[in-house]
Amino acid sequence: MGFFALGSLILVVGIFVSAFFLWVGAKVTGVDVEFIQLLVIAVIASVLGLIPMIGGILGIIVMFVLVCKWADIPFFPDALLMVVVARLASFLTALAIGAALA
Repeated sequence: MGFFALGSLILVVGIFVSAFFLWVGAKVTGVDVEFIQLLVIAVIASVLGLIPMIGGILGIIVMFVLVCKWADIPFFPDALLMVVVARLASFLTALAIGAALA
């Protein structure tokens, strides 16, 4: 598998994993939010995460802001829990895919 294909696969899977774990976090914290909203937030944060050097931090900050504003979720503890778990799950999934296919 080529480098571009592997990177694209990791990006797409990471987006869906982030959106899924944002949704799971919303259900655990009792927040009512649509999966589509969380998927759009995950797409925007993941695309921003592709920017060299500042993308990772910028993606996390934007994910926090969008979760708080679009989904109307309080920052602490709901949004904090949702974003940390989603980003961690996405990172671990990317590592697993990279290790499995490398």
